[in-house]
Amino acid sequence: MRSLLAPFLAVLLCGPVVTGCTIWDELNASAELMDSMEKDSSKKKKADEEAAAQAGNGQTAPRADPLLASKKWWKDAQTLSSKPIDQSIVSCRLQGGRTQFMSRPQCMASNGKPSSAAR
Repeated sequence: MRSLLAPFLAVLLCGPVVTGCTIWDELNASAELMDSMEKDSSKKKKADEEAAAQAGNGQTAPRADPLLASKKWWKDAQTLSSKPIDQSIVSCRLQGGRTQFMSRPQCMASNGKPSSAAR
């Protein structure tokens, strides 16, 4: 019993230390990588600003607001896909208040009230 207890205790005590060191090494390596990327991006940003200042007589171009662009896209969107809208598909108001999308003849056959699905 003692012969099994000694290796078990050694692994139990040394295991967290060994894995902790490898985790610490990975964290240090990633911190160094992040620092180098940050320096590269700041150099690129400065170069872009200098180029824009030279091209625009000292004035930098205003940045577009991504939230505003997103709101505009959703306002004008008719479909999530880039495929053209099929004009034969209508919004069909069925009995019971349900709304489904189907072809106009299918809606009429289902005793529904069709309205154009496209805006």
